[in-house]
Amino acid sequence: MASHVVEKANNNIDGASNGSRQEQKANSQPDDRVVRGRIGWDVAHDGRVPLLIIDGREITWDELGRMLMSFEGWQFKLTVADKSEEL
Repeated sequence: MASHVVEKANNNIDGASNGSRQEQKANSQPDDRVVRGRIGWDVAHDGRVPLLIIDGREITWDELGRMLMSFEGWQFKLTVADKSEEL
């Protein structure tokens, strides 16, 4: 997953110089740098630390942190929404 996210982000950065054509493409397709999932109960930590379920795969916070290190220095936005809301 991490390599997929990094590859997509790099493609978005490399293609940014293509001007309005790239902007049109970005506006018509979802942002590949967005991660969506849900927060679950981590039995291994007695619920003290949440478990992330992303693309049907259980991801620990440590795993997510290692994936994000490819983006060191970048900004991020974390949004938590009710399960009835569409993200």
